[in-house]
Amino acid sequence: MDELRDAADAFGRGEVARADLPMIAAHALVRGVDSPALCELAGVHRDDGAEAGELFRAALVELGVLAAGEVDWPGSSTKVLVRRVRYYAEKLVGGEGCPASHSGPIAAYLYELIRFGEPWESALNDLFYDFEFANVDWDEYPEDRERLSIRMREAAVKLLEGPLDNC
Repeated sequence: MDELRDAADAFGRGEVARADLPMIAAHALVRGVDSPALCELAGVHRDDGAEAGELFRAALVELGVLAAGEVDWPGSSTKVLVRRVRYYAEKLVGGEGCPASHSGPIAAYLYELIRFGEPWESALNDLFYDFEFANVDWDEYPEDRERLSIRMREAAVKLLEGPLDNC
């Protein structure tokens, strides 16, 4: 399901063309993700992609990736980045998987948000550096990973409780 969520956000940022959606749907079906709209989308020829975007949206709703009433999907690039940061921060706080596998994407997305120069830029700078340095230290000092995990989780909590609320 994470791959489908990633594809949805990439589509929302304009990084995935409508013509690519049928193949994304087919790959999801092969991985065991299934919904009626996803099956229909997988059968659409890439050159007949006019309906692909709406089928993709319907599949995301059917699978619970997208709320049925969400009218602003895919939203602006900024909103997609914020959604991605929240997603990885929640996984990090929840203790799912390797902390560095969540902290790395958070740092990358925060960097992009900071580049936009939005009003929350200064609030995100310190958090960006917290994640970035923790990622570097993760590789350089494997003996400190327990301490780094705690540091990453604390930064994720700050992120979820603070600057993203205004985004």
